[in-house]
Amino acid sequence: MKTIVTFLLLLITAIVSAQSPEYLNYQGIARETDGSPMANQSLGVQLTILNNGAAEYTEKHQVTTNTYGLYTLQIGTGNSSDQFSIVNWANTNKSIKIEIDPTGGNNYIDMGTSMLNSVPYALYATYSSNIGGNASGDLTGTYPNPTITNDAITSAKIQDGEINTVDIANDAIATNKIADGGITAAKLHDMGATNDQVLKWNGTTWVPSTDQSGGNPTGIAGGDLTGTYPNPTIANDAVTSAKIQDGEINTVDIANDAIATNKIADASITATKLHDMGATNDQVLKWNGTTWVPSTDQSGGNPTGIAGGDLTGTYPNPTIANDAITSAKIQDGEINTVDIANDAIATNKIADASITAAKLNDMGATNDQVLKWNGTTWVPSTDQSGGNPTGIAGGDLTGVYPNPTIANDAVTSAKIQDGEVNTDDIANNAIATNKIADASITAAKLHDMGATNDQVLKWNGTTWIPSTDQSGGNPTGIASGDLTGTYPNPTIANDAVTSTKILDGEVNTDDIANNAITTNKIADASITATKLHDMGATNGEVLKWNGTTWIPSTDQSGGNPTGIAGGDLSGTYPNPTIANDAVTSTKILDGEVNTDDMANDAVTTNKIADASITTAKLHDMGATNNQVLKWNGTVWTPSKDYGGLIEVTENGNTGYRRKDADANNYGDIGHRAIDLSWSDGPSTAKGATGNYAIATGLNTTASGFFSTAMGQLTEASGYFATALGGDGTTASGAYSFASGQNCTASIDGSTAMGQGSIASGVASLAVGSLTTASASYAMAFGQLTAASGIYSFASGVGSHASGLASTAMGENSIASGFVSTAIGDNAMATGHYTTALGLGAKADAYASVAIGTYNVAGAISPDYFNATDPIFEIGIGADNLNRANALTVTKLGYVGIRGITAPSYALHLENALFNGQAMAHSWLTYSDERVKSKRKAIPYGLNEIMQLTPLTYFHHDSEIQNGSIARKTTGKQDIGLIAQEVYKILPEIVNKPKNEAIQLWGMNYEKLTPVLIKAIQELKAENDKLKSTNTQLEKNTQELAGRLSKIEALIGIGTQQATVNKK
Repeated sequence: MKTIVTFLLLLITAIVSAQSPEYLNYQGIARETDGSPMANQSLGVQLTILNNGAAEYTEKHQVTTNTYGLYTLQIGTGNSSDQFSIVNWANTNKSIKIEIDPTGGNNYIDMGTSMLNSVPYALYATYSSNIGGNASGDLTGTYPNPTITNDAITSAKIQDGEINTVDIANDAIATNKIADGGITAAKLHDMGATNDQVLKWNGTTWVPSTDQSGGNPTGIAGGDLTGTYPNPTIANDAVTSAKIQDGEINTVDIANDAIATNKIADASITATKLHDMGATNDQVLKWNGTTWVPSTDQSGGNPTGIAGGDLTGTYPNPTIANDAITSAKIQDGEINTVDIANDAIATNKIADASITAAKLNDMGATNDQVLKWNGTTWVPSTDQSGGNPTGIAGGDLTGVYPNPTIANDAVTSAKIQDGEVNTDDIANNAIATNKIADASITAAKLHDMGATNDQVLKWNGTTWIPSTDQSGGNPTGIASGDLTGTYPNPTIANDAVTSTKILDGEVNTDDIANNAITTNKIADASITATKLHDMGATNGEVLKWNGTTWIPSTDQSGGNPTGIAGGDLSGTYPNPTIANDAVTSTKILDGEVNTDDMANDAVTTNKIADASITTAKLHDMGATNNQVLKWNGTVWTPSKDYGGLIEVTENGNTGYRRKDADANNYGDIGHRAIDLSWSDGPSTAKGATGNYAIATGLNTTASGFFSTAMGQLTEASGYFATALGGDGTTASGAYSFASGQNCTASIDGSTAMGQGSIASGVASLAVGSLTTASASYAMAFGQLTAASGIYSFASGVGSHASGLASTAMGENSIASGFVSTAIGDNAMATGHYTTALGLGAKADAYASVAIGTYNVAGAISPDYFNATDPIFEIGIGADNLNRANALTVTKLGYVGIRGITAPSYALHLENALFNGQAMAHSWLTYSDERVKSKRKAIPYGLNEIMQLTPLTYFHHDSEIQNGSIARKTTGKQDIGLIAQEVYKILPEIVNKPKNEAIQLWGMNYEKLTPVLIKAIQELKAENDKLKSTNTQLEKNTQELAGRLSKIEALIGIGTQQATVNKK
């Protein structure tokens, strides 16, 4: 009949909730008597949970083992008349008894009982009230109520799109958190507004208010504006480069194809500026005769050397050469580098209706201003009325309607620094009459124009000139310079500001530096009366030159207007120009900046949005077909493509192989495989032949799905296998890993590393030199070690662990028993559950431990409990032929000292002169009346003592040789008795051996004491009797002597004679 050995692998909780069942996972292995697994066999299993040895819960299972004899079940789900919930886990003295029927029935064999340790008591957690202890990691405080640590929630911990409105604290989003231009009308909160209300600045915040101006303006626009209200536009050519605030040209402001080559600064096109153009990994840009297109990199890896053509610098990191983007793409103009803004954050990132008034920047607004749409953005403006506008302009405009100019602060102060528009920034004749605020031209602003004292400005039909003060009047006639139309209402002339790029209302008075508008900046005949400051004039007075400046004086003559232009204008009248930085991004209509508007080299790297350069935007740079862009150390230039991976299709699979590889030297490519390897001869197997495989190195083979082979002569044939190194290293098991020289990982989940190591067991590990792990879950480390038992472990040199779950460590140690351990030099653990530690230590008895050097060993049973076998040995032997013990403990608890290796007494010493001696202060013997019954006088005494024969003799040492007692020549002269002789007289004090061949007779000299006491008592009784008799005799003698004296006296014997007789 089969003998089953079960080995407990795992016992854990897999629970716990009030709604789901509680159970324990259990795994075991069933084996035949010879240790081989009972593969694919049905078993009947009965499990009993014991509480202090008493059955508390019993259930039955029918299981089927796998190839390795492994079976799995869940305790708590089997067939039982009990309820698993009745088990009281609070009582921790729990054990489990396993019974198995190898035929699958109910004739169970008891396989033993094991204690349940702490792991299953996780079940008891259902009875616990609270957990405790300090929280750590991303938590702080104490359990059960920890809190999240400050700053523990990083961006990576928050799922994209999961921050909702309720998650954000009030007032948490400051101005710098909102992207410029990101606030659309849909993002603004209604703030309780009613129809036709506008947002007005109250000195603290924007609030909905009644539109006090009476509705949208109407009528014909003038000044820098054209068209009709309420939708005027900036007049064509009203904006020049100098008028645009640095950084205000955004992507949408530039017309498609407007940036020609000459508009882009040399070396400003970085990789991030290029559009992906549908490219896949590792493709390069190649010229196809018309444009640059993504293509396979045929150069065989990263290019090196000096880049040429349109590239400069050195590979692999060239840059585009200066002027590589042709001038045909970017034409001369007025858009400079600083005029173009960096990338912006889009509107769709802000929730609708989430922007309240408190969130808006004041944008330089003054009391009672409102936010109005200027066609591009919301700007603070004067609350205007409907119909033809009249009166003083406000908001983004200044002057008087219907011909306003751009108002002060229409371009935010953060954009244009006050006082930075200088004289040179304003084009000659650019500032027309309607660009100058009424009363803003003081006498100090007027040029002397060669005037002499008391002359006045007088109109000569063409211009104002200094003349004798005879009369006065307002200027009339046709405007010129940057102005057009007729006085007193000229406008900025076409082409004074480039293109139609600038939107209404963005150049303000404060943007122009004091004294910046000189005479030549103001167009002739552009200064109307309303532009002049009153300078304290009274009715009828005229401006008169006093030798230094113009001052109000009595009207004596006439003249033409002159002076320095101001506001959004620069230069001098009558021909001013728009001041530098007066035009911001919001003043430019999207898409209206054309090639001619931009200066050469004005578009630098940071002005180009990442991924915005498509192949159509690249200049051909003289490239020919199939050339690629390479860096020559200075610039990117068209260069020859020297190779790389190519897509190949073989046997229906499409993968990638080196362009210069010889297909005859490889097997068919695997689907989506990557073959970077070199094959030095014809082959139908080498290379990446498995689907999704990777092969690199020389003569490598990756034939398994998702496998990887690297190095020289390596082969990865298993699914997800990896082979690294050289000289025949092979990974043939699924998920196997082999690394080093001539290593083999041949089964699922195995790993072999080092030199000549072999891992042939499931999930085994062999590391080192010539190590072998041949069983499932086995591990071998070191040199020439072997782990051939399931779950075994071997390390060191030459050690071998062949038993189930055995461990062998050190040099040439062997662990062949189940769950055995051998550690040291030539240590051997051959019995089940044994441990051998030391030099030549050997543990061959079931569940025994041997330590030291060359212990005796020699057990009767290695696989079951034998009472006479040792359970513990301390060896002191010299070598394998001279084994000896210092101490031997048997499973009965008997202890043998030195040569006594099979003790038959609780403490057993050998028959030897020195080794058989012991010393103590005293030895005590139990002699309590409570343990002695049926007491009576001993039958021995003086008679038996007199039969003993005390002898002097030479006591020989002895030992066991060849199964019998051998007498040695050593020993000493001694005195004593012969046990065999004493046995015939006093058998109780003699120990007669059960086997005289190997055991000596012994005698308990201590037990002679009561016999000697009895003999002494008998001698004393006889002595007392003799003393009594002697006393009586002495008395009788004295009486006879008295009587004799009397007789002598009667018969007349003289005194002398009596004396003589006495003498």
